[in-house]
Amino acid sequence: MKKSRFGNVLKKASLLFLFSFSAVSCHLFDNDVNDFMEKYTETAAIEEHSFSEKTYNDAAGNPCISSKKDLEVMLYMRNPKSFQMTPSVEFQVLNPAIERTGIEIKQTNFDSLRLLLPQEFLLASDEGKNITMTFTLYEPMSGRYFVGYDIPLLCNSIPPLVESPTIINNNGQNYVIAFDMPDSQELALRHKDITALRINDTDYALSVNADGSFEFEDARFTRTPQSSYIYINDKDFTQTENSVYFETNDIFILGDKSYTLGLKDSAGLIKTSFTSTSISRLSRPVAKDADGVTYQNNSNEMVSGSSTEPFVLSLIPPSTDHKGNPVDDVTLHYTIYKGTSTVAAVIKEGTTTSVETLQLLPGTYFIDTYATKTNYEQSGPYRLTFRILDNAIYVSQSGNDSTADGTRELSSATLS
Repeated sequence: MKKSRFGNVLKKASLLFLFSFSAVSCHLFDNDVNDFMEKYTETAAIEEHSFSEKTYNDAAGNPCISSKKDLEVMLYMRNPKSFQMTPSVEFQVLNPAIERTGIEIKQTNFDSLRLLLPQEFLLASDEGKNITMTFTLYEPMSGRYFVGYDIPLLCNSIPPLVESPTIINNNGQNYVIAFDMPDSQELALRHKDITALRINDTDYALSVNADGSFEFEDARFTRTPQSSYIYINDKDFTQTENSVYFETNDIFILGDKSYTLGLKDSAGLIKTSFTSTSISRLSRPVAKDADGVTYQNNSNEMVSGSSTEPFVLSLIPPSTDHKGNPVDDVTLHYTIYKGTSTVAAVIKEGTTTSVETLQLLPGTYFIDTYATKTNYEQSGPYRLTFRILDNAIYVSQSGNDSTADGTRELSSATLS
């Protein structure tokens, strides 16, 4: 009897515990369902985003974007009630002295927003500044603010390539590497954060000044060629104002020698060039107009055109190496900038193994190209500046004589 009575008591206690647990669980379940239903039927939030340009990571894994063109950020919302939002964006880490004028954010559909970051803002934010964005959604009809959304991002353009790297024999004693640094205006505009030149696996300290001039710490870097320099494999090197010569400690011997060179910034971003004594170098690309006129490298041309009959220019990959030997299937890399050198924005870029034909409306253009092929040194850069004039020159009190080109969209301040 005692055993039976104890069993009944234990059974009743177990049933009471299960009932209590079930009641609590149902209550929690009801709360979770209510929260879920309210979240997905009564509220709104940004859930995803995309960029108009590709991002890339620096050495620490931070996502980065270039300042070479405007950036559009598309934001995709959960918005079941189709609220009309008043969105806003803040850059809480960025120096508040950097001008935000020109930044636009607006709702483009019931489930999407568009943010525009103009190139002027990105230029001011370049060289590794943190432009992490914090978004807020405000619904004015109800006065509600919805949960925020963050996009971590740095503005940091990858350093440009060193140009025309060439290995030289220094009077049979040691190797010398000759190369050109990038244009000083480009360095001053967005690359003052360059800290080193990497040659193979060694970094050599380098500083870029506010005007784009540069200085190497190692005394083996000089700016003028020596009479003892001897060219190898018929490769010559043309001295320019940006030329640099590095006296290596590598003893000259007959045979193959190669180096990889790249400018590295403080965040570890780098893009490398390759030079070798044994492989051929590609010739430079060329450009021809519709009349078959060929333009020399670094030409600064002024031509006529109109909006109804655009100026046609063809960019042509090289078909020979530096010795004149035929080469096929060469890849042409091109970037087309619109505007003057201080405010130029990329309007087209890409690669092709065939002719790239451009139709250029009135305005100023900077064209930057080079060519590559496996087992060949890349060509030297081929650059052109084209100023295409319409039948009118536009002058406005709001224009600018230092950055304008006299077109309707970039009017000059004075006729002179």
